[in-house]
Amino acid sequence: MAWYYGDEKSFITPVALPSLEGWGYRKSHEIVGSTAGAQTNYQIRIKVHRTLGMDSGEDVYLVVYNVETGTWTVDGNAYHRRTKITITENSGSDLTDYQVRVVIDTKWLVYNGYATPNGNEVRFTDSDGSMLLSFWRETDFNQTETVYWVKVPSIPASSTKTIYIYYDEELTTVPDASDGEATFEFFDDFLGTTLDATKWTEDAINDITQTINNYFRFEDAAKSNGTYWIYDGTDTGSQHQAKVTLPTDFRVLFTTKISDTATSQMGQGGVAIIATDNTIIVYPSHGDLSGSIFSIRRYVVGENTPTNLGTGWSGDANECWKGVGNLDRAKWEILKSGSLATVNDENGKVCDVSISSTVSKIALTAGAYGGRPYLDYVQVDYVAVAKYVDPEPSVEVDTTVKCRADFGDIRFTKSDGETLLDYWLESYDGGVATFWVKVDSIPASPDTIQIYVYYGNPDATTTSNHDATFKSISDVVSVEYEFECRSTNKGDPKVAFCYYDGSSVVVPSQETIYTDLPTSYIIFSVTKDIDETHKYLHDGVFSSDHTSRTDDARIRMDTATGNTLTDRVWLIAHYSDGSKSPPIKPVFAENYNPVYRVWYERTSEVQESDDVYAGCGTSSPLHLNVLWEVTSGPQLRKYVSPEPSHGAWGSEESNF
Repeated sequence: MAWYYGDEKSFITPVALPSLEGWGYRKSHEIVGSTAGAQTNYQIRIKVHRTLGMDSGEDVYLVVYNVETGTWTVDGNAYHRRTKITITENSGSDLTDYQVRVVIDTKWLVYNGYATPNGNEVRFTDSDGSMLLSFWRETDFNQTETVYWVKVPSIPASSTKTIYIYYDEELTTVPDASDGEATFEFFDDFLGTTLDATKWTEDAINDITQTINNYFRFEDAAKSNGTYWIYDGTDTGSQHQAKVTLPTDFRVLFTTKISDTATSQMGQGGVAIIATDNTIIVYPSHGDLSGSIFSIRRYVVGENTPTNLGTGWSGDANECWKGVGNLDRAKWEILKSGSLATVNDENGKVCDVSISSTVSKIALTAGAYGGRPYLDYVQVDYVAVAKYVDPEPSVEVDTTVKCRADFGDIRFTKSDGETLLDYWLESYDGGVATFWVKVDSIPASPDTIQIYVYYGNPDATTTSNHDATFKSISDVVSVEYEFECRSTNKGDPKVAFCYYDGSSVVVPSQETIYTDLPTSYIIFSVTKDIDETHKYLHDGVFSSDHTSRTDDARIRMDTATGNTLTDRVWLIAHYSDGSKSPPIKPVFAENYNPVYRVWYERTSEVQESDDVYAGCGTSSPLHLNVLWEVTSGPQLRKYVSPEPSHGAWGSEESNF
């Protein structure tokens, strides 16, 4: 990673622009006014990402690919853009003709005008910048994650290797060079309408009925009661076996999609690793195992019991499964390394299966059951075999992060590009930071206001200012509240509420807010000596048990379902029980329309009177005084409905 000042793609005539001295970059951002009217000193949330992405809404991205510009002749065409890719060998072995997985945010390339929308012009070369490398594009172009598999001739042990990806928005007529057959040890994407006899031994074991039409579909297979069903590693099912000499360790990539529209249907379809006696070693598949109800599953059978099951997977002896819906599509990966096969899908880890038998081949494999119609189909779009080592080489596409890791160089200014706006950095996790920016003036809809976000100053430190950005409740709130619960004939309870009316916090007298409540539906309970970990604020009406209890440290309000606050905001002290639940942030009710909204809690202390307990089912009133000692406590931000919204982001500016 490097600090980068300037974008060779952009040819900018130097102009004296108002700007912050010492900052390398800025982007403009449009804020659209609210139909509720013009606003002053309104807090707007902006999320700043240290990752690649396209600016939109409240999100702005400050990582870019390092796009080299020049002129290179590649595959007979003149290219003007390329990016370096660094491969690091981690297994300690020299690798030859190894397939590496390269993930590119091609949507970013298209969005920034570097590549054509279909990406047909993309090429990869060796470190010399001219020797073409075979590759296959697994996923669609113009996506945030486009997956390429690139065959690299040589990767030295425990060293790094440089390759390049080339692209050019002007090369709109260059044909696509994605080629799975040239890239993998074995590849078939089932072009045409017949099974390729140079790649498969058809019906090597029993019989399969299929349709091929730029995909492969299992439509039936040999049946005889349960004879050809695949239960475990002693079974074979029916197989088309691939004509490939497998590496010692290898990766299998394939997809399956199931169509199952009748409860009477049963079947299995997928790709298996096969032993020398043609029995199953590991078999990821789609299937329906019932024949009387829908039991559609992703399904893995192993010669040994699957272990280390992924989230959502269940299993028993020799199999694991996960329930799915009709037309589910799975992307499978089998990693064979030594005596272990690891099965993954697009969601991550599925399971591990230990290998006892000698691996011989891979096969399109089906299981069918006598007396039951087969599924509509199980479809396979492609099958690929690649080399594999553990640990794999790591791949890094050359990028530049344009802001500090702690986001300390982020600044916001008014539209003049110079007048700083107060802001508060709420949080950051290394990848994204959440900022609140106080914008001094936002016009009413449909008018807009422009602000700038500045970044790219490695020597800057944060000027985040919580108190300057928000209005503290301690500035406006009285510290003492009285909660009163009364009962007349076990009904008509009353409590005190507070809300902000635009100039001060109002603490009204006791108001009747519920009527005709059932017996004992409001309970107050307070105990002493409550430590800070037990304190938090809560908004809303509880719907929990209404049993009288004194053993938990809380002020508690229980109400019947259906009794809701529709025109008031409330703020009460509330304590967790022994589970020490984390704090819940207090928020003004959105169906009330205050000028400010309480939204964040830092610290607060609650002091209570002597122990008290009473239920509203009694005829005596209960008085409970609670003292709020607010230090830097709950904060208020302005709020209107609808809120001002985020408009367009401008292109990055530099060389101010």
